[in-house]
Amino acid sequence: MATRKAKTGSKKLGMVGCGTAEQMFKSDVKKTFGKVEGVVGIQVLKDKIVLRVVSEEVAAKLPKSYRRRPIETVVTGTIRKQAVQ
Repeated sequence: MATRKAKTGSKKLGMVGCGTAEQMFKSDVKKTFGKVEGVVGIQVLKDKIVLRVVSEEVAAKLPKSYRRRPIETVVTGTIRKQAVQ
């Protein structure tokens, strides 16, 4: 009689062939920090993550790193669309 292996509980990050590890990391960062109130811009670089935020209070609440990649915060204020004249 065959036995089944127990599930390991590790989360699958995606299907084989649907993107590189870096693309999947960028997607995960944008999904995680895009929901945070006060984050107005996200840039994922090879050596760091740059988050643009509206105030110092928002920057103070964010972690210093995410999955061993350091996070740099830049206070930009509110970004809004302007009409071109």
